[in-house]
Amino acid sequence: ASVLQDLGRAREAEPLFAEALRLRREVLGEKHFDTLGSLSGHANVLLSLGRASEAEPLLAEALLLRRELLGEKHPDTIRGLNNYASVLQDLGRASEAEPLSAEALRLRRELLGERHPDTINSLNNYASALQDLGRANESEPFFAEALRLGREVLGEKHPSTLLGLHNYASVLKSIGRASEAEPLLAEALLLRREVLGKKHPDTLASLSSYASVLWDLGRASEAEPLDAEALRLRREVLGDKHPGTLLSLNNLSYVRMDLPSRSHLALEPARSLMSNIRAARKVAGFTPSEEAQLGREEKNQSSAFKLFANAAWSRGPGLVEEALAAGAEPLDAAEQARLREEVLMALQDASAGAAGKAISANVARKAAGPLEPLAVEREDLSQQWIETEKALIKTLGESDSASDEKRGNLRDRLAALEARMKRIDDRLRNEAPEYFALIRPEALALSAAQEVLASDEAALMVVPTPYGTHVMLVSDEGLRWVRSDWGSDKVDALVKRLLWDVGADVDESAAEWVEWSEEGRGAFPFSFETSYALYRELIAPIADGLKGKKHVFISASGSLSSLPFGLLVSKVPEGDSGDPNVLRSAKWFADAHALILIPTLQSLEFLRKYRTAAGQVTDLPFLGIGDPVLTGQSETRGNRRSKRGVANGSGAFKPMFSGSPTRSGASIANVFELRKMARLPGTATELTAMWEAFGRPANGLHLADQATEDFVRTQNLNANIIAFATHGLLAGEISGTAEPGIVLTPPLRASESNDGYLSASEISALKLNADWVILSACNTAAGDGSEGAPGLSGLARSFFYAGARNLLASHWPVHDDVAAKLTVRTISIAKDNPQLSRAQAFQQAMREIRNDKSADSDTDSWAHPSAWAPFSLIGDGAN
Repeated sequence: ASVLQDLGRAREAEPLFAEALRLRREVLGEKHFDTLGSLSGHANVLLSLGRASEAEPLLAEALLLRRELLGEKHPDTIRGLNNYASVLQDLGRASEAEPLSAEALRLRRELLGERHPDTINSLNNYASALQDLGRANESEPFFAEALRLGREVLGEKHPSTLLGLHNYASVLKSIGRASEAEPLLAEALLLRREVLGKKHPDTLASLSSYASVLWDLGRASEAEPLDAEALRLRREVLGDKHPGTLLSLNNLSYVRMDLPSRSHLALEPARSLMSNIRAARKVAGFTPSEEAQLGREEKNQSSAFKLFANAAWSRGPGLVEEALAAGAEPLDAAEQARLREEVLMALQDASAGAAGKAISANVARKAAGPLEPLAVEREDLSQQWIETEKALIKTLGESDSASDEKRGNLRDRLAALEARMKRIDDRLRNEAPEYFALIRPEALALSAAQEVLASDEAALMVVPTPYGTHVMLVSDEGLRWVRSDWGSDKVDALVKRLLWDVGADVDESAAEWVEWSEEGRGAFPFSFETSYALYRELIAPIADGLKGKKHVFISASGSLSSLPFGLLVSKVPEGDSGDPNVLRSAKWFADAHALILIPTLQSLEFLRKYRTAAGQVTDLPFLGIGDPVLTGQSETRGNRRSKRGVANGSGAFKPMFSGSPTRSGASIANVFELRKMARLPGTATELTAMWEAFGRPANGLHLADQATEDFVRTQNLNANIIAFATHGLLAGEISGTAEPGIVLTPPLRASESNDGYLSASEISALKLNADWVILSACNTAAGDGSEGAPGLSGLARSFFYAGARNLLASHWPVHDDVAAKLTVRTISIAKDNPQLSRAQAFQQAMREIRNDKSADSDTDSWAHPSAWAPFSLIGDGAN
């Protein structure tokens, strides 16, 4: 096996290494030194084949055995620590790898000295961990030191020196010094070709990196043939599924997208990249380790699906004259139709996130029927496994006297969790086989998406990318696809402007604040120009396809997920933009259709197809919880004007989470600081009005002293409608390990189970069965608005996970007086008009608020969208 690997025939060597390891374990035992050698040998060949997730447990086992047999400070043990940290980095777990790399570097410096080859290797690895953590500026001096020492100690052409040269140049590129990096990467490529050969994996890495820096320098025409060569050789040497090959597919697609005459050729590598990602997902297992790794990988795969959509546009509807002149053949109507459907599925995968997964997980649990308690236990065990594994990895960098015992206990704990989960999985596969398909859903084809929708419904997918914003319309009439030339940056800027206008929590600069404050005329100006510009780019091109559609489901990603589409206008009205009458007369998109936000098309299918399985509505029509007992000065919610120009942001609520962390690492709220928050008397008015609208049901209202975390976490929250009215905090407003959450009445003394702060993870664990959950608190729907950000806040996702089937949640601080009227009117309209859907009732309530002149004054008007448009209906509000 070793000979084959040295000859570059790793795929032939791997089964021999596996057999050698099996036999040595059987004949020599787990703790024999030759068995240790086979563990490392098999792990290394797996790494060379790009199968890091399979190598990781072997390297972990080898490290633990070396600690036991050789001691903490033996060079082989330290090498094992260093190698294990490296494989964690390969798996995207840099935060866990960094302390292990730091410990390996410390030990090697102490035992071997600064100039030992192993110490130089550890310098490189530690710097790589910092770079992977986004700390490239910190990593640069470590890379520079590793290169200097490599040249002095090992020589200019030693493989380790060449690795240092490659790494140092790469970090220069990543910190914006591409012009300095280019000659170094050229040098690394030439030397690696000379020393290692043209087909060595390290040589191919340098070829790919050199092409990448040329692209960064605007020399795409020079980079393209190098990327093509890197892809050809990596396919030959490493195989189609190797991470290096996938990286080359990605790079070649991007560089061709930047060359008009070659852009049509980006489709093939982009499609191949997407196909490989999907194939890997299909074969991924369901062990805790496999599920955790799949989750880490999915976070970084959205860009690949967006890349395919853009490459498809360049080959299909967006084919340019330069490509035609270069010999590109236009696609016929049938080929265009097939391409549109491919893009439909790709954009679903690009938009898939935690909110959609929360819905699928809830449906899967319910679909397990009598085995639902086992499915719930399985999820809890999986989370315990992840936390236990993290704790074990942390101890691998510790060398105190108690570490061995801790490691042993944690390994025993992992084994017990895995054994229990396997028993549960066996039962689920035998008795509820649909469970595993539901927790890992696939994108819907066009026919399946159309089956979900009624004839008077349409679904709109809006996905910004760096190259443009894709808009896809699905209806019974078929599939339409357009792409705006406005990329993510342009869309983000306009969304930020609109959100600022309505009082959302955005990070505007002082110059922006001054500029925007001076725009518009009238008492309550609104940027109709910005609103219309977004409508013109995103909605107008497909607006004729929306005619006759009562309900429009919108799945938006990036910053658009933080924007209620209802505040877009189809034309700029005449008159002062701040005149309440002008505001009321505008052609709001909210009036044209009943708009419903959905995480993904798959989530809508699940909410409809598995509605019965998802839970039965109980006899309790309404349950309201809020108005926590707080000692701060009472205030109204959503005073938009008072917050203009006031700094906000991370750490604003830091004192509230200065308590001790829980066993899982989350913060316990400081109840003394929490209790100082402002009392919100309007929440009691709002919840009482809702309760009265349903005939004052017994046990349907829990205010003040009854609105406690202990009550919420220990009750079965079963009601047609459950409403929370209180303070809501976003992740960006709190610091440390605190999660987003909602405030309830604080106890006298905080505990892990009751600190007056219901966090997102605690919400996920609630026993909740509700057709409709109303979150009348600030920012309960808002994402952070960044590219690749989840489409909904952690709060909204958590309520879906707990069992909600529809949410009414806010994107910015809600006006106290409006919140009470809007939520109550929505419920009343739906109750009095059974023929109307929730979405239509909500649409009518918003219109009533906007047209209510009784609130007009010199300081406020409900005609402004800051008052009537903060909420979004999320889920299947058409039923």
